[in-house]
Amino acid sequence: MKTKYKKRKNKIYLKRIITCTILSMLLFVFTYIIINTNILEPKVNELTTSYISYINNKTDMLKINNIKKMNDKIGKSILNNSYIEIEVNGKKNKDYMIVLYKHNNIDNKYIKYYINKIETLDNKEVTEDNGIIIYKGKINNDTKTIRMWIDKKYKDKVNDSLYEIKIKEG
Repeated sequence: MKTKYKKRKNKIYLKRIITCTILSMLLFVFTYIIINTNILEPKVNELTTSYISYINNKTDMLKINNIKKMNDKIGKSILNNSYIEIEVNGKKNKDYMIVLYKHNNIDNKYIKYYINKIETLDNKEVTEDNGIIIYKGKINNDTKTIRMWIDKKYKDKVNDSLYEIKIKEG
């Protein structure tokens, strides 16, 4: 009788050890992911609204300022917190363009963005006020998501990388 009791006690004890070990490992993995990724950092567009409308050929200006180095796979995914969602409303089928103004010295070939596909700012059309046209299209009252990041190949540190986005007629 005593041996059955000991065997049962040992099984329960073993199950508790295995359960605690698995839970500890899961806790460690989640802690590692949270510390080494930017999942919990605030989104770019928490304080500004994403509604853009045309008023006398001028638009609101949206800022993106927490661009980080990452690879293309993460850059275009939802893990990239450096994004902004823009809802462009106005007269249907009217031409518009999204213009990016950069306020840093990072070479354009290292600055990447994703709207419909991954592109760099290198060899893009420049406006007369030194903005870089990153998208041209027609208004159809939809939402565009712009994700930005710096290529991992960039050697220097990324500090104070400020970008402004304007929606213009065109």
